[in-house]
Amino acid sequence: MDFSALFSSSFLITAGAMLAFAIVMAIMRTRRKDRGLKPFHGFHSTVGMEDGTTIWGTLKIFPGGIELVYDKPYSSHGVVKKSYMFYTADIDSFLILIRYAGNLTEKQERKRKKSIYHLAHRGYLSKSWRWGTNLFRRIKDTVRKVTAMIIGQMYKGKKVHSYGSSKSQVQNIGVEAVNVVDDSLYEAMLEQHIGKPVVAELRCPTIDDTVEISGYLLDYSNKFIALANPEHELDHTEIVQTQDDLETENYSLIVKENKVVITSKCYSPLLVQDLSSGEKANSVLFLKGSHVKFKKDKELKVKIGKIKGIDVVLPRDLAKIRHAIEE
Repeated sequence: MDFSALFSSSFLITAGAMLAFAIVMAIMRTRRKDRGLKPFHGFHSTVGMEDGTTIWGTLKIFPGGIELVYDKPYSSHGVVKKSYMFYTADIDSFLILIRYAGNLTEKQERKRKKSIYHLAHRGYLSKSWRWGTNLFRRIKDTVRKVTAMIIGQMYKGKKVHSYGSSKSQVQNIGVEAVNVVDDSLYEAMLEQHIGKPVVAELRCPTIDDTVEISGYLLDYSNKFIALANPEHELDHTEIVQTQDDLETENYSLIVKENKVVITSKCYSPLLVQDLSSGEKANSVLFLKGSHVKFKKDKELKVKIGKIKGIDVVLPRDLAKIRHAIEE
C-alpha cells in the first residue's frame, strides 16, 4: 500500500487548515453565551420553573446549558450536592429567571448598577459597537458565503488537489465560523429600546394568566429577553414565626411533617428569607403560583415582603415586549 499520498503537501495543507479552524471555533464556542442570559452570568439568581418550583444559587452560563451553584451544599440520598445543572430541554421549561439586589455581594451589586447605568447612558463607542454587531447580523448570510469562498480560495491558491472532494466541508466551516462569532437575531423594533424602560408581558401557563413586568431592556436573543431596574426595594415586609398553617392575601404557608411549603398568591415578586438559618443568601423570589420549601427542624421564622423593581430574564416563547415607557 502506497502511503505517499497520505503525506502529500495537498493533504497536509487541507488537514492543517481544517484543524486550525476547528481549534479556533472550539475555543470561541466554549466562550459564547446567550445574549439574553449573559447579563446574569456570575450573579446570584433564582430560577422559577413553569411547575412553580424555585431553585437559586450563583449562575454560570455555558453554550449547552446553565448551572446554579448552591449557596450552601446540602446532603441528599447519601451524597452532598453543591449545584443544579439545566440542559437545553430543561431551559425550555423556564418561566422566569430573577436577580435581586438583596442577595448579591457588594461587589456584584456595584457591577449590576454600573452595567445598568452605562446601558442607559451609552456613549459613542458602545453605540458604534452595537451598530457594527447589528450590521453583521443583518448581512450574516452573505458573510457566510464570502467566508466559505475565501477559505476555498486559500485551498486553491495552495494547489490543493483534494479541494473538490472537500468542498462541502469547506462550506460547512464557513457557516460554523460565522455562527460561532454570533448566532443571535436582529430585531429593529426591539433594538430602538435597548437601554430604555419597557413593559414585558409574561404568560404563566399554570395559572392561565398574564403578568406585566417593567424594567430597562438590557438585551435580547432568539430565546430570551433581559430586563433590569436600578433600584430594588422591599414593601409590606413582615416577620412570620409559627408552627401552624397560615393563609394570607399574598401567600399561603403549609406545614408538612419535616418541611414547610410557602406558596405565592400575589402577582408581585415576593422575598422569602429563612431567618432561622441566619444566612442572607437563603432568600428567594417567586411569582404567583411559585413555591419554596424549607426544612422544619424547629419553629419557623421567615421574613416575607413584596419587592418593587426587579431584574429578570424571560423566555421568548412565554414573554414579549408590549409597551415602551415614557422616561
